[in-house]
Amino acid sequence: MKDSKNHFSQDELNQRIAMRVIRFDDVIALTGLSKSTIYRRMEEKQFPKSISLGGRSVGWYEHEVKEWLNSLKPSDT
Repeated sequence: MKDSKNHFSQDELNQRIAMRVIRFDDVIALTGLSKSTIYRRMEEKQFPKSISLGGRSVGWYEHEVKEWLNSLKPSDT
């Protein structure tokens, strides 16, 4: 909930950050992987699942992609 100065509380900010959706170009930039590699790893259940944004648009929750990156060993990319 916004306070009297129209600012969000820290909990609300944390929730908004956790739920931020990023698009394919951002995922590619974060991971350094190609589209085909991302889709292959998703199929193999080795990458976070995308969410439908309507039509043919997809996105990913940013925190899930970052958690996946943090879980990798240096030779996994």
